[in-house]
Amino acid sequence: MSIETVVFVGDELSRYRFPDGHPVNSIDRQAVFWAEGLSHLRRHTPKFRILQCGADGLAGDPMADLSYTPAVHARVARELRALADEMCEGRLMAFGGGGYNPGNVAAAWTNTLMALI
Repeated sequence: MSIETVVFVGDELSRYRFPDGHPVNSIDRQAVFWAEGLSHLRRHTPKFRILQCGADGLAGDPMADLSYTPAVHARVARELRALADEMCEGRLMAFGGGGYNPGNVAAAWTNTLMALI
């Protein structure tokens, strides 16, 4: 399982994949991820952004081994909302998906929604 940003530009695909094995729960790793990932996203001028809010990345999910916290999940939403405000007139579509631990799903999606409004 990995974190990646994928951007479609016309018929072309641009992808940035954060290296596997680098947890982003620490502040230091988050800083590296945002510097690299957001740099990739800023190279494109989309009409809107899409955020897949899969809760399966949180610690305790039986299907994945990513161990993110709800705070990291919310930070992703907050950062992408700000990027959408800056680059595409606030157009951001957020979709729920993934998550096989009901408590994680509630925590992830609640924190994500709070970050978006």
